[in-house]
Amino acid sequence: MAAEVIVAGEFFDAATRLTASEKASAIEFIGQFRENPAHPSLKLHRLTGVKSKGMWSARIGRGPRAILHKDGDTWALLYAAQHDDAYDWAKRRDVGRHPVTGSLQIVESVETVREVERVVSVTPKAPPPLFAGHRNDYLTSLGVPVDWLPTVRRIREEDDLLSVCEKLPQDVSERLLSLGAGEFVTPPPPLLTERPVTEAPGIQARFYVVEDEEGLAAALRAPMDRWIAFLHPSQREFVSASFRGPSKVSGSAGTGKTVVAMHRARHLARQGEEVLLTSFVRTLCDNIGHNLGKFCSEDELARITVSTVHKQALSIARQAEPDLIPADFSLVGKHLKEACELHDSGFDADFVRVEWEEVVRAQGIDSWPEYRRARRTGRGQGLGVAERKRLWRAFGAVLDQLRDAGRLDWPGMSKRAAALIESGEVSSPYTAVIVDEVQDLKPPDLRFLRALSADRPGNLMVCGDAGQRIYSGGFSLRALGIDVRGRARILRINYRTTEQIRKAADRVLGPSADDMDGGVESRAETRSLLRGPVPELHGYGSRQEEDAAGVALIKAWLDSGLQLEAIGAFARTRNRIGHLADALSEAEVPWELLRDRGEAAKNAVSLGTMHRAKGLEFKTVLALGCGDSILPNRYVLRRAKDPADQERAINMEKRLLYVAMTRARDELRVTWTGKPSRLLAELADGPAGQAEATP
Repeated sequence: MAAEVIVAGEFFDAATRLTASEKASAIEFIGQFRENPAHPSLKLHRLTGVKSKGMWSARIGRGPRAILHKDGDTWALLYAAQHDDAYDWAKRRDVGRHPVTGSLQIVESVETVREVERVVSVTPKAPPPLFAGHRNDYLTSLGVPVDWLPTVRRIREEDDLLSVCEKLPQDVSERLLSLGAGEFVTPPPPLLTERPVTEAPGIQARFYVVEDEEGLAAALRAPMDRWIAFLHPSQREFVSASFRGPSKVSGSAGTGKTVVAMHRARHLARQGEEVLLTSFVRTLCDNIGHNLGKFCSEDELARITVSTVHKQALSIARQAEPDLIPADFSLVGKHLKEACELHDSGFDADFVRVEWEEVVRAQGIDSWPEYRRARRTGRGQGLGVAERKRLWRAFGAVLDQLRDAGRLDWPGMSKRAAALIESGEVSSPYTAVIVDEVQDLKPPDLRFLRALSADRPGNLMVCGDAGQRIYSGGFSLRALGIDVRGRARILRINYRTTEQIRKAADRVLGPSADDMDGGVESRAETRSLLRGPVPELHGYGSRQEEDAAGVALIKAWLDSGLQLEAIGAFARTRNRIGHLADALSEAEVPWELLRDRGEAAKNAVSLGTMHRAKGLEFKTVLALGCGDSILPNRYVLRRAKDPADQERAINMEKRLLYVAMTRARDELRVTWTGKPSRLLAELADGPAGQAEATP
């Protein structure tokens, strides 16, 4: 019988420092170890001179040493490095079951505790201890290691809490962060000593349970992508659940919604379902497809189709009308302009265009009776029946022109495809549908996806965040027949960005967002477990100065050891990012524009508009051109004449900036020329420590 092996997150971190051949040896080692831990070639022996009982070492190939811990029949692979480094790591760790929770913990030793205590300093104006109102037995019931209680008791500031949480197990850190924010935290159910450590709640968020070498190899090949091996309990619950109706996963940027979508697709594929994993933007679909290939088997991938909603709608519609041609936005705009000139509606062209986009096509309206009774929520100017009738003369003319040419715009394509499936004329090729970035879709798209999964409504899952809606739209899921009540989960743990970047980005966006179901969703409870420098804000006297500073910053990041592909730079317009590209070329720094690819550049700095930032992540990000003459975009504001349209446009520009800022994991700099954007006002005028600004 194979030995039960679990792999700690610390081992994956250590794997990033192994050579390719050493990493291959590590995978082979684990396979051999599972078959026979006592095999002489592994040189397994118990460690002495360490604090923890049950600590062992084994040889990986001819080079690194593996550090392991044995608890009952379970072996935990903890770390790997060259001999001296591996043994030093083991001496500085206390590994074992927590005396109250029973969970297996890897905790830095008392010596490290004292190092952190020196950081947690008490100043004359410091507030009272953060956890003064909680007894020691309650804190230990949350998993706080006994040796760390004095340090936890000293914490008075949030920054100190983050410093301590970096040293504690992830589940304990999450509980302390929630407790520090004033929330009531229920202790986890204790694990009885006679039960295996693998039965502890949330064990798979901290340890990868090795089931086969293929899955382990995939996880180790991409150790930076920790989501391949580890899922938070809140994520895992939705990945493997059986639902009686549609489900929804929401949460702010970096909380792992796309991770849930991908693992859900894999889970359903393993159950024999034919899965569509879809989104609005092709680049995001490309990125998802690339990432699925990192951890799915060939059989699983064969059952998962990753494709845009509109590509699927066109495919379905053409089964009934093979010659049907999609009408792109420019053609529709041309017809709409001509119709406005021919049929005087009494309104200016910009008002008519927004009415067409936000009401007529957003709702998939094809006839005068539909438009007459259509709701126009969010439109500032009310319309009577006579005014709607005049407008419909132009709208109806556009639809007639498209119909006569055998064309449909994309909302019409989705509506046609849904009707074909609902009538039974065309069968759905899928038994499960998962939607990522659902906030960017329009009602006809969602009705189409609901129709695709109508036979198995429990296999429809939508994932998204209205705070990242960067295309016009808005909807209520329930009004569209997608009822997620009782099957909705908000993810609160941010894995992608530091707490400092998360806070700054949330200040731009505001404290809440549309929940896509007629209500609002608070962002206040979200926490990041990562810590880093406060985002910097810098203004410059000229565009040339700003570009020169941007090049100098990117060079400094490279000099610090960052790889080219770890750096992203974004601006509101293609013209503005083009100027930075010219400056980088002159400085001989490789760069590549993000166009229609779904992933970051290789061996080059990634440059793109803020729209292209969606779905990507970088260690460091430069958001430039954030002056008030560029952001919010003047062209967009000029076309939005109605006050309600103006407000909608500004909010969308905020969300674009938010998306760009939250692509950064470790460091973020926001720059501008001249006057800073009004969208940065919350950062510049906010409490000290939220962002650092220089004129």
